[in-house]
This record gives sequence, C-alpha cells and structure tokens, in this order.
Amino acid sequence: MQTGELLGSGRSADVFAIDDHWVLRRYLDGGDTTAEATVMAYLAQHGYPVPHLREPATATHGTRPRGDLVMQRLHGPSMLQALLQGTVTAEDAGAALAGLLHRSAWASRSQEQTGSRPSRERQRDASSPGRRAADP
Repeated sequence: MQTGELLGSGRSADVFAIDDHWVLRRYLDGGDTTAEATVMAYLAQHGYPVPHLREPATATHGTRPRGDLVMQRLHGPSMLQALLQGTVTAEDAGAALAGLLHRSAWASRSQEQTGSRPSRERQRDASSPGRRAADP
C-alpha cells in the first residue's frame, strides 16, 4: 500500500497519512492485526468511540496485509495536549476518562457472567488484609 507522510512513530508501529480522512497504522514486526480489528469493530458496534476501520486498498478477498490497519484519521489535540494547552481542565479530562471506563464496564460484567475472569467480589476478598486468595 502506498503510504503518505509519516505522522507518528512508536515502539511497535508507524502511522502514515493516506489522505485527510484515513491513516495507515503499520506494525513494525508485521504482526497479525486481525484480533485488534475484531475488538475495535466489536467496540464500535456497541457504541464505544473508536476510529472506524476499512480494508486497505491492497486487501484481496477480505484479507488484509498482516501488519496493516487502515483507520479513520482523527484531527485535533490529544487529551494530554489539551490539558497542557489549558483548553481542557483536569476535572473535565478526568470526567471524560471516567465516562469511558464506565462505558467499558459492560465488557467486565460480560466476562464475569461467563466465568472467564474472577468476579469483583472474589478479587476484593482476595486482596483484603489477612485473606489469601485460597481462603474460602
């Protein structure tokens, strides 16, 4: 896939502009992005604010290059940048993060109901002073 301007680089991926609406996240190790794309699609279906995904132009028959994700390009400052610029207060940033965590709580409840992770009560009991995880 043809890449445009390098917008950012991290320890695991580079992000390139495709156009004003889309970016390419290319993982340096070429790892499979199927699981990440699946989770992002699932979250989007449940109303969680994630960038929209699309298949890369090089995808054939529903397969994408293993290390590539094409996602919606978001414009504007990061929350950290907005905090540092003073355009967002710490209280507003905290409220936004708390709202996102609250909205994602359904995932935890769903996992607890299926038994795939310990319930909060069991986690709390196991972490109480004088109690061990093995105590009844």
